[in-house]
Amino acid sequence: ARLRQGPITIIDPSTGQAFEFNYSLLILQALIGMYNSSSWPFLAAFFAARKPRPTGFKADEARAARGKSKADETLCTMCHLGGFAGQNEIPRVAGQHYEYIVKQLRDFKGRVRTNDAGSMTSVARTLSDQDIEDLGHYLASLQ
Repeated sequence: ARLRQGPITIIDPSTGQAFEFNYSLLILQALIGMYNSSSWPFLAAFFAARKPRPTGFKADEARAARGKSKADETLCTMCHLGGFAGQNEIPRVAGQHYEYIVKQLRDFKGRVRTNDAGSMTSVARTLSDQDIEDLGHYLASLQ
């Protein structure tokens, strides 16, 4: 889902994520005043139970194939699991919005995002811009 917050569109990455991932996300959002703590378990369970909707992104087959090769090479499924469904606090990235995937990988690479104990930062620093875009095509094409 895309949410509007003022002039900025936010892509909601919560739908279909594991309860633990949603709960952690809600804690962060509560810290900035979006929700109070009594609603966290309900909201985490609500988002975890929702089935992700297709994003409508049309992946380029060649780029998706290169992205799959890069995902295999960098052992992405060690944390994100087979099918990129995620687990606990590790997010589902299968079928995620292309723009969201690319932004997160670029933010990890540039150390803008550092809330992962260094795992994603270490992996993302090895990726070229083409690798990041190819991974975006591959992951966005998964359901």
